[in-house]
Amino acid sequence: MIDNNLFERQMTALVVDDDIAHKLLLESTLLAAGHLVKSVENGKQALEAFQQMSIDIVLMDVNMPIMNGFDACFQIRSLAQGKDIPIILITGMDDHDSIQKAFNVDATDFMIKPVNWPILGHRVSYYLKAGNLFKELRSSEENLKEAQKIALMGTWELDLITNNLIVSEQLQQLSEIPYTPFNVDNSRFLEKLHPDDKFAIGETIKQSIYHKKPFDVEYRIRLKNQQERVFHEQAKVIYSDDGTAYKMLGTVQDITSRKGFEEEVRQLAYYDVLTGLPNREKFKQLVHTALDRAERKNEKAALMFIDLDNFKTVNDTLGHDAGDKLLQSVTQNLKDCLRPSDYISNDEQIKLSLSRLGGDEFTLIVSGLKDTVGLENIASRIHKKLSQPTYIDEQELLITGSIGIAIYPDDGNNLETLLKYADIAMYKAKEFGRNGFQFYSNSLNNHSAEKLNFEIRLKKSIENNELELHYQPQIETKTGRLVGVEALVRWNDPENGLVSPNDFISVAEKSNLILALDNWVINTACQQAAAWQNQGLEPLLMSVNISGKHFQKSALKPMIEQALTDSGLSPEYLEIELSESSLIEITDTTIALLNEVQELGIKLAIDDFGVGFSSLNYIRKFSVDTLKIDKSLIDNITTDVCEAAITKAIIDLAKTLNLSVVAEGVEHKDQLAWLQQHECRLIQGYIYSKPLPLLEIERYFEQTSQGAIKT
Repeated sequence: MIDNNLFERQMTALVVDDDIAHKLLLESTLLAAGHLVKSVENGKQALEAFQQMSIDIVLMDVNMPIMNGFDACFQIRSLAQGKDIPIILITGMDDHDSIQKAFNVDATDFMIKPVNWPILGHRVSYYLKAGNLFKELRSSEENLKEAQKIALMGTWELDLITNNLIVSEQLQQLSEIPYTPFNVDNSRFLEKLHPDDKFAIGETIKQSIYHKKPFDVEYRIRLKNQQERVFHEQAKVIYSDDGTAYKMLGTVQDITSRKGFEEEVRQLAYYDVLTGLPNREKFKQLVHTALDRAERKNEKAALMFIDLDNFKTVNDTLGHDAGDKLLQSVTQNLKDCLRPSDYISNDEQIKLSLSRLGGDEFTLIVSGLKDTVGLENIASRIHKKLSQPTYIDEQELLITGSIGIAIYPDDGNNLETLLKYADIAMYKAKEFGRNGFQFYSNSLNNHSAEKLNFEIRLKKSIENNELELHYQPQIETKTGRLVGVEALVRWNDPENGLVSPNDFISVAEKSNLILALDNWVINTACQQAAAWQNQGLEPLLMSVNISGKHFQKSALKPMIEQALTDSGLSPEYLEIELSESSLIEITDTTIALLNEVQELGIKLAIDDFGVGFSSLNYIRKFSVDTLKIDKSLIDNITTDVCEAAITKAIIDLAKTLNLSVVAEGVEHKDQLAWLQQHECRLIQGYIYSKPLPLLEIERYFEQTSQGAIKT
């Protein structure tokens, strides 16, 4: 949480951004932290606002019309009142040149999009505090002027004759020593020093006295919680007329954050300049980390070797500049389709690490695997993404990729072996006609048999109507009244028992069984909703999640229309949920298809809203009726002011756009109270009920008929 008592008055933040949605989230986060906010849309307006009012901190986007963030930062720094104001530039350009340019115009710090909203409030608070301290130092006593030049954070004075030590209040706070304005026991500071640094500091001081020169040293201290901080200290020795050293004056600054940034810059040596991906050296580190984890946790890991087909032809025909642009485009495409959340089941925490070895060779490390079933899903997604047309300098290029896959520990237990086998498998993929993927050795046969058997069982279950729907209630916040349910498909496999939806839905999508599966779900849900109404129940909104596979077909509207006709359900009681993954590759064709579906009179909802990089863009591209706030935000709304601010911003955005808003995954009463206070319309989560099978949800309905639902 951010402590607003750090400031005697409310701080004013200047937000400069031409993106309305991004600006709204910035404003909400800062307001939630207790700051005043002034918002403008470009660098020119920022200069005008800065000259007209008192500003304490500036948060500014780089890419803006009229005047960009770099130029505006430079202009603000040229103003007398702008020399010491913290300026944080926000950019989507994560490269060395952009970083260097930001600091060339004297930016205090920079943030890379997408912004980590929970961290933003804390970072702003830190720089406001640092800025206030710097202002205080500028007006302090004359004997601190020299320290002000080096942006001191604390001072000390040591009498070499009496060994009396006087330490500023700020330095005592930084060192977690109880404040005293009088002499401080020198040993209390010495015990804070990192053991490995004590000798070097002692020698530095001795040499300073002997040579009669100031000294400059960095060292680490350990706080009570064993946290390490890095201090930068500059000091000089004061001599009497007879040359006797009798006093030392020093200034100390906590440079932990700066050292962290220097470490980031150092890490640039491990990243490919062209694509921004980890290079070969960093790749080796990532593989060793993944294998260590796999061995420690008894997991599997995989190494995918990705080679672009016919890249040399493009390079030779269009030139190296076009080749470089193509590699950058391919990199972005790979990043877009490699999100761990798409491949995580209830008991897995999969990590994906993409690297560029050089030329047109890429690698993907997949760690945290319990088995290899999901690897084909990942490889297929890469294959599909690479197969899409790419436009370089207005010329369409059809680029494909061949992928080889080696698995730890099945195929090898070290980097060299896995890389060699993945490379061999990749060339086997090329031999089979390119534009595909191959597992190394017998892993392919074993995996194919397992996958085929799984698909056959799932297909039979769909055909034999062996699936079932569970229903999770949606409760109106103000009244506690049941207004809808979400239908969730479940598969109780006769051979293996209950199968995770993440597992069988991904297999269904790969084998095109998803079309039949979704058709079954929509028909069953509509039939059940109509049946409840025929039994005399008050009409409920039935929400159903569909796959993005339907966006590649023209059968979505007829499928929904047929389900409504067969069931007799009025369209206003059916809501189709579009998941984050469904919207990754949204096109004009997709938008037209969704508009056609909405013309039926049904409702559209965006699921998992607020956690994706581009969620805010979806509501601009097509008409939606409902935003469903992701559970990851709801989990922290009562403990993290920044995530609470984001959630409130989504609720406010929904109100502004006249949309319904549902909070997913609500489990605790304090979360419910917060959502009630901020007027979130609907609640869905275990605080009211888990997803229930048919008989249990109907018993639940009987309870609701007796009044508002109780938590």
